[in-house]
Amino acid sequence: MQIHLTSFGARLRMREGLFEISYKPKGKGWKKQQVAAIRVTSILLHYSCSVSVAAMVLAGKHDIDIVFTDEFADPAGKIWHNRPSSTTAILKAQMKASTTDLGLELAKKWIVIKLKNMVTFLKKLKASRPKQAPLFEKAIQGILLNIKKIEEAEVNAATLRGLEGVASRFYFQVLGMALPVQFQFEKRSRR
Repeated sequence: MQIHLTSFGARLRMREGLFEISYKPKGKGWKKQQVAAIRVTSILLHYSCSVSVAAMVLAGKHDIDIVFTDEFADPAGKIWHNRPSSTTAILKAQMKASTTDLGLELAKKWIVIKLKNMVTFLKKLKASRPKQAPLFEKAIQGILLNIKKIEEAEVNAATLRGLEGVASRFYFQVLGMALPVQFQFEKRSRR
């Protein structure tokens, strides 16, 4: 079970060895619910909620990850237990692999798949917007050219990131132009 606290003012604390969740439904009084830690796999807390140190310690004792989100519900931080586990072993192996030739090959494959998905989506948009077909075709060809460069060349990590960035720029430029005027954008942004 996962605990997601997203309501303004919701609280998570420990009481009698259990997690106690306090929240206030709209137009009603405060409600409390207790959950055994053994049933919880992860906890997600929105930035408008609070958690006690005792609840964090209880989560740590039961190997429960706690994820904090910002006002846009994007992950802003994570706390996990301090004992070695498969999670830390996996993270260590991923970091180690990322610096090897195998890691670079895997990244190349994932990026090519991502770029091919972009091309597929742009072809669907192009079919439904014949007036803008030349714009879509230019972007599709730009992405395909970068896919070819990634697949055929011996690239290092920096070059791979550059080729992915150029291809993504083609994608987001045409995507922005395909939207109604009030929603158009020129380039990708985080928010």
